[in-house]
Amino acid sequence: MNLALIGFMGAGKTETAKILGEILDYQIKETDEEIIKASEFETIKEIFNHIKELGFRKLETRVIEQLSDQNQIIISTGGGAVMNQINMLNLNKNSIIIYLKTEFETLKKRVAQDYERPLFQDPNKAKKLFKLREPVYEYYAQYIIKTDDLVPKQVAEQIIKKIKAHVSDK
Repeated sequence: MNLALIGFMGAGKTETAKILGEILDYQIKETDEEIIKASEFETIKEIFNHIKELGFRKLETRVIEQLSDQNQIIISTGGGAVMNQINMLNLNKNSIIIYLKTEFETLKKRVAQDYERPLFQDPNKAKKLFKLREPVYEYYAQYIIKTDDLVPKQVAEQIIKKIKAHVSDK
């Protein structure tokens, strides 16, 4: 069994994954990092510049499919991975899918000064994307953790409680 963290950029997937990895002794797989490894490029920005979003999404689907075949890993997905049904079917095969739900205003505050995330330089575009993705995150999530007022350690603790309950229900 794997854990797959989904949510918009700034929701805390990366930091929460690190903490969960330590607690559960699971490897952490960031899909963006795995996409870079699977490409001939050094950054996500380079991938988008050279092979555009379509090329990136094809790599993302291949990476998620490969990760889904592994076991005892935490998959921290990119924010848009949920928009491809194949990705979500693959994740659902062997993962508990957890949505780190965060209000848009909180996300905006968290990433406003992060220039590696240029999407938030245009808040209107970011908000449109957020509104488009939010119901999709909720649809695919087996569990939803609201992160607005929590630090990643608290989010990880809530996830652990959900997993224990999930396992004992089986």
